[in-house]
Amino acid sequence: MIAPTPNLSLWHHAAGDYVPSPPLCDELKVDVAVVGAGINGLSSAWHLKRDDPSVTVALLEQGTVGDGASGRNNGILTAHLGLTAGPVKAIFGLQRLRELIEYASEALAYSRTIIREQQFECDHEARVRGLTIATAEAFVRPLEKEYRFQQACGFGDDIGWVSRSELAALFEGPLLAGEGAIVDGNSDVVNPVKLVREFKQLAVGAGVAVFERSPVIDIRRCGAGYRASTPGGAVLAEKLVLTTNAYSHALPGGVIDPADQWPIYAHQIATEPLSDAAWAEVGWSPDYHRVGDTLMPWHWARRTPDGRVTFGGARLPVARASADREYDQSAFARLTRHLRAFFPTLADARVTHRWGGLLSTTFDLLPHIGFIDADRRAVRVTGCWGHGMALGHLNGDVVSRLVREEGGGPAEAWFVRRTPRKWPAAPFRFAGMVGVNGGLRATGTLALRQAMRTTGSESRRRALAQLLT
Repeated sequence: MIAPTPNLSLWHHAAGDYVPSPPLCDELKVDVAVVGAGINGLSSAWHLKRDDPSVTVALLEQGTVGDGASGRNNGILTAHLGLTAGPVKAIFGLQRLRELIEYASEALAYSRTIIREQQFECDHEARVRGLTIATAEAFVRPLEKEYRFQQACGFGDDIGWVSRSELAALFEGPLLAGEGAIVDGNSDVVNPVKLVREFKQLAVGAGVAVFERSPVIDIRRCGAGYRASTPGGAVLAEKLVLTTNAYSHALPGGVIDPADQWPIYAHQIATEPLSDAAWAEVGWSPDYHRVGDTLMPWHWARRTPDGRVTFGGARLPVARASADREYDQSAFARLTRHLRAFFPTLADARVTHRWGGLLSTTFDLLPHIGFIDADRRAVRVTGCWGHGMALGHLNGDVVSRLVREEGGGPAEAWFVRRTPRKWPAAPFRFAGMVGVNGGLRATGTLALRQAMRTTGSESRRRALAQLLT
C-alpha cells in the first residue's frame, strides 16, 4: 500500500489503493535505464518496448508512479506548451511557433488515441471547454493580444473570445464574471493518477521492469554506458533516459546542468463535494469544466466528476526549490483566501485536500528534449511548464526514436535535439528571479488596486482586496 503522507493529491485518493512495484534490490544490466516514472518516463519506456521488443528497459522511480507533477497537476490535457504564444513568437518567430502548436496538437490527439485504444480507465472526458479570464480591466488588452496570436497560429475554431457581458451570463462570482476571456474548446480532463497507473500497467505488460521506491543516489559513466545506483542496487545501462522534469536539479552528480530548467512551486486545494444547491449558488456554468486567470501568481480551478472544486496557484521561487516547501501551509492558507474571493458562496465549504509540487520552467520557454552528452547516450526531457500530461505521450515516441537512433516523425521537430538556452549562472539567476518575481507582483498589485478604485460593486472590491493578501 502507499505509505501515508499529507502531500497526496485529490487524484491519489480518488484513484484508490495502490500496491507499488518492489524496489530495486540487485545489480541489473539493461539496454536502457529510465529515471522518473511520470507520464514522460512511462511513455518513453513503453514506446521503447513497443518499437523494439528485444530492448531491455528498467524504469526507476524514487517514490511511486505519479508522485511528482504527473500525479499532482489538475488533470488537463491541452494543445498548449511552454508559456503564452506572444513571448514564444517574439523569441522564435511565427513559423516556429506554428510548428510548436502543431506538435502540441498532435500530442493531444495522440493522447486521445492511446487512452481509447488501450482502454485506459482514467475518468477521461474529451473536448471540454475552459476559460482564461481577465479578472481586471488592465489584463484585458494583454489577453486580447494573446487571443490574436493564437488565432494567427492556427488554433482556429478551437478558441473564441468571450465578452464581459457574455461572461457575466456564465458566472455570477465577483471575479469570474470578469472583463473578458479566451475560451478553449479543445482540451480534455482526466484523473492524472489513474492515467499514469494505467500507463504503468501497459509498460509492465510490454516487458518494462519497473522499480518503485528506488531513488537514484548516484549516476556515473561506466564504459560506454551509465551506471545508476539506488540504496538497494544498481542498473548498468547502455543508454540513459532522464525524465525527472522539475526534479532534475536534485539528480546526483550534476548529470543535468542546473541551469537547464528552473523549478517553481505549484499548490492546490480541493473542496468537499458540493450539493446541487451549492453549485447553483456558485453560479458556475456546467458547460465549462475549468477556468483560470492571468494574474501573477496565476490561478486555475476545475469542476471534478464528484462535484468538488479544485483550486490552484503557482509562484516563482527566488531561491533553490526544496521538497520540504512543497507541502506549504502558508501557500494553502493563501489559496483558501483566494478560493473564497473567487467563490464567495463557498465561504463555509470545507477544504478536504491540500497538496503541492514543482513545475519545470526553462529560460527559452520551451521543453528541452534531446541529448546531454557528446556521444548521445543520455537523453533528457525537462521544461514541460505544467503542460506535460498530453505532451508526455508524444514525447515518449520522440525519446524512443532518439535512443534507437531513428529519425522521422515528431523527432524531427525543430526544438528536439537543439542546444537550448539556459538560465543565467548564479548569482545572476537569483537576481533575475528576484527582479522578475517583484515585477510581476507589482504589475498585478497595481492592476488590482486600480480595479478596486474603479469598480462600483462592493462585493467585487472585497474580492479584489482578498487577492492582495
